[in-house]
Amino acid sequence: MALAEIRRNLLETRLHLVLDMDAAASRKAQRQLYIQYQARLSPRSPLFQWPQNFGLLAAQVGLDTVLFGGKETYPSNNEYDRLFLKQLVKRIEQAIEACTDEQAASLDTDKQDLTVDDAILERYMRLVSMPETPSIMGTRVPSPLYVHHYFPISTAKNHHDILGPCESVTFRQEGTAISQGTTGLTTWEASLRLAAHVVASPYLWERSDACILELGSGAGFLGLVCARLFDTLPHTGAQLYLTDLEGQVLDRLHETAQLSTSTSCY
Repeated sequence: MALAEIRRNLLETRLHLVLDMDAAASRKAQRQLYIQYQARLSPRSPLFQWPQNFGLLAAQVGLDTVLFGGKETYPSNNEYDRLFLKQLVKRIEQAIEACTDEQAASLDTDKQDLTVDDAILERYMRLVSMPETPSIMGTRVPSPLYVHHYFPISTAKNHHDILGPCESVTFRQEGTAISQGTTGLTTWEASLRLAAHVVASPYLWERSDACILELGSGAGFLGLVCARLFDTLPHTGAQLYLTDLEGQVLDRLHETAQLSTSTSCY
């Protein structure tokens, strides 16, 4: 084999590797943003994990479709989308500024030609032109949101186009920690962390005689995560009991159960 042909083959191999890496970085960034967007996590929160600069640039193409292209039964609202897109555009602009010539070349462009994706920018500009949420005594009260928390599990009955095998819990969450005189209509950080521990610990819920009782279930996030886990099991002997005080919190718990699971909850 001639030296020129060897060099050409090496260059083609390197190109394929770079393209594969770009595609992997794009998919990872899109999944990362999708999960947090669906959870309606504040993009200004220190808990929000933004993709690295290169991944964010690689993920731009098709990101608008990934985030907003699906027909959701319980979509976000303009208030959250405006805040999310404001931070997303800002992060993309910072990524463009930090991008090297070599990174731009791997994206098949020149650095001076890098811009925020047209679809993302147009959507943000439309939202900016819309009226904002009315304020009460100078304070803008966030509107309630439907929240979707996804968690991967190999035995899931559902296969998400973006996330793969996973389950999810959907519920309506108030915009403030204390709403209608109670703290039971929102989800606290401790509940999210405990749910993550339960999902990662199958020995807690895989037994056919598993029985879970939750006292003070509130909006029902943690309990309904357990219900979704039970749904993935081949047996039906597991039992789940969620409790709270009668009234608006218990009504919200019933609503969450209807939104999120086919498992019977008592």
